[in-house]
Amino acid sequence: MSRKNVIGVFILFLGVFIGVLLVQQSQEYRERAEDRKKIVTICHRLDSSDKPSVEIEVEEKDLKFYIDQGDVLGGCPEEIE
Repeated sequence: MSRKNVIGVFILFLGVFIGVLLVQQSQEYRERAEDRKKIVTICHRLDSSDKPSVEIEVEEKDLKFYIDQGDVLGGCPEEIE
């Protein structure tokens, strides 16, 4: 093999190696993004006449529990009856 061919093959292998690393990093980034907790804001009812509700953030996976307890998705209005 000539020197040019050896250099060409080396550059080809280097390019493939770098491409594989980039794909792997991209997949790891995507997996980390999916693992992040999804947070939603709810208006959480309290058993208090002074402060009937408070705005809190909960994980989206727990949202059904709070909604079933009478909480409301989104921020609290001025007054809750």
